[in-house]
Formats: sequence, structure tokens, C-alpha cells
Amino acid sequence: MAMPDHPFDKAEKWRSRADELRALAGGMREPMARESLMRIADTLMHHAVNLETVSLKIRGARRWRGLTSKHAA
Repeated sequence: MAMPDHPFDKAEKWRSRADELRALAGGMREPMARESLMRIADTLMHHAVNLETVSLKIRGARRWRGLTSKHAA
């Protein structure tokens, strides 16, 4: 069974896709199309930041739980 992607890996994929869309938007002549692609890229970047934030919170909660269980013993 394959290992699931780590949230930071997923975040990097979303960042990469956002960069690709920004590059594509840069070559667009139609302003509405360019603006749409830029908004989508912004949304993807926001999604990447959220994934990283959640991952850090989960990691911190796991460490905290580990510390509290050691101290409880």
C-alpha cells in the first residue's frame, strides 16, 4: 500500500501549480482570462498555506501529546 502524501508535499504541489498558472497568465492577452488565472493561482497558494498551517498544528499537537504522556508517567 502506498504511503499518503505528506501535507507539506501536497502544499508544494499546489504552490507549483500556482506558479504555472501565473506564468500562463503572464502570456495572456485577454484581461479577463489573465485575471481569472491569477485568482485561481491565488486560491491555490492560499490552499498551500492552509495545508502547511494544519500540518504544523498537527505536528505540534503530536509533540505536545508525547510530552504530556511522558510527564504523566
